[in-house]
Amino acid sequence: MGDLNCNEALAELYGFLDGELDDRRRADIDVHLGRCGHCSGVHEFEAELRRVIGSRATEEVPHDLRQRILDRIRAEEPPAP
Repeated sequence: MGDLNCNEALAELYGFLDGELDDRRRADIDVHLGRCGHCSGVHEFEAELRRVIGSRATEEVPHDLRQRILDRIRAEEPPAP
């Protein structure tokens, strides 16, 4: 398994949360999250946010809107320590 830095782990966080990664990459990120308090906190926040939104959402968000929101969020993320 490769050691990931914070930028690599956070860049793939959404794929991790969505279950879109292969088993090896998922394991790499899981190891990083277990070792890094900052990234673990980001993961916990994003997972909880998804649960809250999912429990309250009644309509499907158009793909282009979802992509624009994700792009904006990623652009605002602070650099990893």
